[in-house]
Amino acid sequence: MGNSPILLFGVHCHQPVGNFERVMEYACQRAYLPFLEVIRDYPLPFAVHYSGPLMEFLEAKGSPIIDLIGELVERGQAEVVVSGFYEPILPAIPSWDRVGQIEMAVEKAKGLWGAEPKGLWLTERVWEPQILKELVAAGIEYMVVDDHHLLCAGVERESIHGHFLTEEGGETLSVFPISKPLRYLIPFQKMERVKAYLDKLPKGVAYTLFDDGEKFGLWPGTYDWVYRRGWLRRFLDHLCQMDLRVMGFHQYLSTHRPTGRVYLPTASYPEMGEWALSPRYALELARLKRGLEREGDGVEVFLRGGIWRNFLVRYPESNWLHKRMLQVSRWVRKIPNSLQKEEARGHLYRSQCNDAYWHGVFGGLYAPHLRRALWNSLLSAQRLCSVNTGEMGVVEEEDLDCDGVKEGVMHNRHLFTAFTPKGGAMAELSVLDWGECVTNVLTRRPEAYHLEMASASRGGSGVPSIHQLEDSSPAGITYDAYQKLSFLDHIMLGLTKKGLEHGVLNEPVCLWDVPYQMVLGRDHLQLSCEALWDDLSVAVSKRFSLSKRRLAVHYQVGMNGSVSDQQQLRFGVELNLILPSERFGDIKAVSATRGERHIPVVKGGVERGCSQVILRDPLWRGYLRLVFSDEADLFVTANTSVSKSEKGFDRVYQGNTLLFSLGFDKGEREFWIEMELFEEKGGNSV
Repeated sequence: MGNSPILLFGVHCHQPVGNFERVMEYACQRAYLPFLEVIRDYPLPFAVHYSGPLMEFLEAKGSPIIDLIGELVERGQAEVVVSGFYEPILPAIPSWDRVGQIEMAVEKAKGLWGAEPKGLWLTERVWEPQILKELVAAGIEYMVVDDHHLLCAGVERESIHGHFLTEEGGETLSVFPISKPLRYLIPFQKMERVKAYLDKLPKGVAYTLFDDGEKFGLWPGTYDWVYRRGWLRRFLDHLCQMDLRVMGFHQYLSTHRPTGRVYLPTASYPEMGEWALSPRYALELARLKRGLEREGDGVEVFLRGGIWRNFLVRYPESNWLHKRMLQVSRWVRKIPNSLQKEEARGHLYRSQCNDAYWHGVFGGLYAPHLRRALWNSLLSAQRLCSVNTGEMGVVEEEDLDCDGVKEGVMHNRHLFTAFTPKGGAMAELSVLDWGECVTNVLTRRPEAYHLEMASASRGGSGVPSIHQLEDSSPAGITYDAYQKLSFLDHIMLGLTKKGLEHGVLNEPVCLWDVPYQMVLGRDHLQLSCEALWDDLSVAVSKRFSLSKRRLAVHYQVGMNGSVSDQQQLRFGVELNLILPSERFGDIKAVSATRGERHIPVVKGGVERGCSQVILRDPLWRGYLRLVFSDEADLFVTANTSVSKSEKGFDRVYQGNTLLFSLGFDKGEREFWIEMELFEEKGGNSV
């Protein structure tokens, strides 16, 4: 077998920070454990990568997977590969955190299994050249990327095999390209097709297969296919019997010269380039690629689409979380070396887990529990930074989201709030005592799969890949006309609950699209605007102040002129808040005529003459109370998005809109709203 083809084989296993324990346990039982139990019966080396959140879960549960990997490492069969410990997109986090996350993963692998990892699983295969130096500094000698990266760099397809050297500033790193044909064949196609492909591999040439461990049992249909119907054992049997040598990555690296040198462009796997685009462009890119693929010349690879960072443009909520993470990272770095700094760094690293920052077939931006887990971690890190330990609010301005417009920030030891002049809205309300961002609401936007619901061709035989599952379109998809922030102001000619649910507010003046002027005082922040619609002039001024666990806003509104139906003219204040346990949350409205009434979180409702609203959630450490100086009509709706997962389409609760509507004659009107956070009696200490 001295001149046999060579296969370099590895699996990557990951569960995101904040995922449900039942989901993680199911993945262990359906994919991770049975895979290891089968492969240990074969004398075949392979690489294995388990992400930090998954390792922590396995340790906490005393899973046999830990000991099984240790056994395979000890006998030299399994080679441990690492990534950033909490699976961050490495180019998206500060350089000092890249090194820290990788070193944390290396130390964990040493502690659990006595391993000496030298290889890196590049999260979502997102590569930018500037990260090379940090990888080398952390002791990494090689990484795996898609063959797509090398094709984008201009390497011809037939030359992509073995490993390449890439270089930045004189530092070098070995690169193993993952074979796309193998990635799509295994484990989805019948063994005859897999054998036919493997049997044609050139002599003396090495090819890499390194892919998601979830393909081996967790993806729809694969457990029956891979284990009950014996696909994996037949595959491993064939590897043992054919004229092919299976090698470990580090062994190959130490015995084979590089195939060549390559400079990789900013890239990820091909699907990511499509997902990062706007829906219209994503569909157009897919159409163009299909046309070029039919031509068979291979040039479709040069239609690369977008880059991962474009998710920070497509989704302002992702960008806000990302920029707040960068802010807290700077604060954590300034903490003197201590146990407190180590604790803060652990929380910060958890907040950098990639899944809730983007969305594709996988990707968890649309999963509120994943976003919440990152906010919980980030705010836990912030609380340890001692940025402001006082009771009264500090008022300052900073361009938090890096859009060229400074936001106003008020914060104390209990609350962190941020306000944007664009629409005069509150962009964030975080309760540091609870570790909760109560404004963690996702705006409903079009996605490419909303526009293209035709069934995807299954094609071939075997079990379909996740990219080939049939689509079915749910009816009645609603999109928001504006980002769902809080303290958004509306001038309306009437309002219905159904209209609010479908984004039809019948507004003569859309103040959410009006620039406000922001003025910072010593203990307050003021936002004001003037707008004109035909003969109606509107002036709004609102003054925010912060004290202990209370945020107060004082409104002055003036309207003069005429509209076609003056009697229906109303002023609305919109808040968008999320109750993390959804149906177990509670919204209670208080009015003078009807007393207390519960409004269902998932159905919403209308309460006339409302003076207070109390929001509770069992996942909070207390409750939130809204008090109004004037009675208002309260409209509550639940915002649900339609997102795609490996199982099809899901309707997902993204938060509640609470819109307070006040009747208005021409002239001026003043009123105030207070938001206050309370500890539940007998509950957890805050």
